[in-house]
Amino acid sequence: MKRALAGQTEVVKEYHIGVEVFGKPDSWDPRIDPIVRVEFNRLRQKLRQYYEEAGADDAIIIEFPARGYVPVFTWRAASRSRHALRRRLKLPHCRRRGAGDGS
Repeated sequence: MKRALAGQTEVVKEYHIGVEVFGKPDSWDPRIDPIVRVEFNRLRQKLRQYYEEAGADDAIIIEFPARGYVPVFTWRAASRSRHALRRRLKLPHCRRRGAGDGS
């Protein structure tokens, strides 16, 4: 997440996550050990559940597109203070949900 927020999306790869987050050795092969894919699928499910329940009124939605590890930040259309919040949090790559995008 820190690298994505810093705009370093080119290094947000399955291998790097396995080594840096899960402590896998440099010889780790993600084709053999799917820990990153498994845990990111679990994270995606938890995030969907959170935004359907406790986070239903959150101004920002954080999503990880399928087969991707770079977060996407989306503003809810009902958020009136999104510009002030965006400046305060310095969030990149935010798109607006519900503004004719089919959401």
